Amino acid sequence: MSLNQSKIYGYTLSLLSQKADADDLMQEICLTMWEKFDTFELGTNFVSWGIQIARYKVANYRQKHYGKHKCILTDKAVQLLDMRSEKVMQNVDVRIDALEKCVKKLQPRKQELIQLRYDKELPVKTIAERFGRRPKSIYKALAHIQDSLLRCIRLLMAAE
Repeated sequence: MSLNQSKIYGYTLSLLSQKADADDLMQEICLTMWEKFDTFELGTNFVSWGIQIARYKVANYRQKHYGKHKCILTDKAVQLLDMRSEKVMQNVDVRIDALEKCVKKLQPRKQELIQLRYDKELPVKTIAERFGRRPKSIYKALAHIQDSLLRCIRLLMAAE
């Protein structure tokens, strides 16, 4: 998945209650982006344009699929998340750069653990078997790594 697509997917996932829903809707969003690509103005922000398309797709999807069920998030909550996500998206490139720098600082074994879990999306049980450890110890290791990455990212961003 490209970086731009990941940003749009992250936005979409933040507004839906299920990953499977976001996965399905992301296909529609990408298709619409291709169909409407001639309306994109060169020199403007491509991700913002894609998020605008996603915003409408999410609203329609929620109305169609969640309208008849009790919804986890109200429309007002979705609007608030939407406004907040725009602010977050403005700094996402800086955060991604910081994350990449921080991951490179990790020991190779910890880098491998992060890659297996988040890049390859392997289940913790599979990773535990690969490392000859219990799943609980993998969860703990991931939590420690995540904490150290978060501290590292905060330090890098504060320095900028």
